[in-house]
Amino acid sequence: MVNADNPKYGTPGGNNTRDKVFLLSLDEIEQYMGDNSHVNIKNAKRAVDLNGDSLHWWLRSPGLSDQFNCGYIAAVDKDGGVRVSGGRVDSKYDVGVRPALWLDL
Repeated sequence: MVNADNPKYGTPGGNNTRDKVFLLSLDEIEQYMGDNSHVNIKNAKRAVDLNGDSLHWWLRSPGLSDQFNCGYIAAVDKDGGVRVSGGRVDSKYDVGVRPALWLDL
């Protein structure tokens, strides 16, 4: 997987990896699910918790970085908005993950 730098903030994406299960990147969201600012909910459906409440979900791309080094990771909000700046990785809010994989039929 290519782990590109954040396109808006330049936050380093880290080393490329060879993963079998992964989170989508900002580039992959744009390529497969919509444009770079909004996910087509028809293609993505809403991520929900066990109570059926909609969740934000993490991407593997970094968000903005800050002076406190607590780290941000890009995300998709519960309405499909792509958050390039992301959210803090130590967020107290419920955030989900949507694993992806390549399936060779």
